[in-house]
Amino acid sequence: MTLIDSHVLMNTHCSCPGWVRTDMAGQQADLSIDEGAVTPVHCCFLPADAPNGAFWKDKQVAAAL
Repeated sequence: MTLIDSHVLMNTHCSCPGWVRTDMAGQQADLSIDEGAVTPVHCCFLPADAPNGAFWKDKQVAAAL
């Protein structure tokens, strides 16, 4: 059985954690690791009717560039 055959509905999201204090960004970055994780975790628990394929920033759908 394939995923399509199982009729499992799946949404795909993209999120920006922001400028997070890591080895790459350094200590001058604005957000802690916990703060940077808020939006990606938020996307994991969105309801099935949430916008699919959207780009999320600060727990909101970001405007298109």
